[in-house]
Amino acid sequence: MKLKDIKGRLAVPLKYISLARNAIVVVFGTVLAYCLNNNGKSPFTLTGDVKAGLPDIKMPPFSTVVGNQSLGYGEILGHLGTGVISIPLIAIIEVIAVNKAFSRGQSVDGTQELIALGLCNLVGAFFQAMPVTGSFTRSAINHASGVRSTLGGVVTTILVVLSLIYLTQSFQFIPKATLAGVIITAMIFMVEFRAAVETWRIKREANQEIMLNIKRNFTSYFLGVDVLPFVVTLFACLLLGLELGMVIGISVNIFFILYMTSRPKTRINHYDVHGYEILLIEPNQSLVYSAAEHLKRKILKHSLSGEHKISTVVIDGHFVWSMDSTVAKTLKSCVEELNLNDKMLIFWNWRPQPTGVAWRLGSDFGKLFKKTDTLDELIEAEVHLKMSSSGTVQQE
Repeated sequence: MKLKDIKGRLAVPLKYISLARNAIVVVFGTVLAYCLNNNGKSPFTLTGDVKAGLPDIKMPPFSTVVGNQSLGYGEILGHLGTGVISIPLIAIIEVIAVNKAFSRGQSVDGTQELIALGLCNLVGAFFQAMPVTGSFTRSAINHASGVRSTLGGVVTTILVVLSLIYLTQSFQFIPKATLAGVIITAMIFMVEFRAAVETWRIKREANQEIMLNIKRNFTSYFLGVDVLPFVVTLFACLLLGLELGMVIGISVNIFFILYMTSRPKTRINHYDVHGYEILLIEPNQSLVYSAAEHLKRKILKHSLSGEHKISTVVIDGHFVWSMDSTVAKTLKSCVEELNLNDKMLIFWNWRPQPTGVAWRLGSDFGKLFKKTDTLDELIEAEVHLKMSSSGTVQQE
């Protein structure tokens, strides 16, 4: 039974006991450690002395002394090494992750969060503060304690300032095990292993039908699994450390994105037009340089395979919103190669941006970009045939 489900006279007291459970645990642990303290010796590992008072307001230091050696600003940056990049990166990722975890369906403005994070660190530098970011542990504890708005941050700030001024002598008796227990019990529910399993199941079922029509191989199997970056990042952070783990996780996601952009899915239609074979190719996304050679191989493979006596190849570009110069040059080379094999290549209903790229590459190439309402009108205009078409569709 949950405390919130209890009714009657005890409902209100138990409600506040439940909300204050973390504070009660810390206070109880502190009192217990103080009572068991014997001439500075304690059975627990304690937090230790905390300097009282607020730090002085002054300019951030641009030099420091380590041992007997004075280090300038450049030497400090060199000493930090990859931390110069990894610390801001982790801070940005964490502050956005915290907001998404506790947004409860509301949209998160990443730009707003970055500005707030930058201002916090900029102002904190004048108080000799460490680099800060959104805290999963503190946010989870606040959420578990009943905080439901950003006003909780104001209350936390006031309590922290008052504690630094008046309560630092008591901090030394707080057992680290008590703090660890509070953090663990608040954070354990943030690890959504069930969501990872659900992501695996949903994506695998969504790809099941597609996978039946695609040649099975190691790469296509695992690229259909959204949970793979999660697993790789999790184990990399646990085994190799947070900094390297984050880099590996980001790299895996970048690899997924690059692979998907370099392998655009296309629908292939073979139309029999009064004895002439028309090949219709429909890419489903914008085209970038990484997809150029893959698209060329697919066009030439289906055009020159010999299974069908293709006379005209039509590429439907109504899903292609953009195209770079590398793709344009590759498509132009396809035109030339198909012309050598007595086949015509036509670009049908492409968007303004890729059409403009084609015209800037050359007027002869740009003239191949046509717009008609139907494929019949296009074939009639280009091949001089009127027909009604029927064909089979092969999904790739």
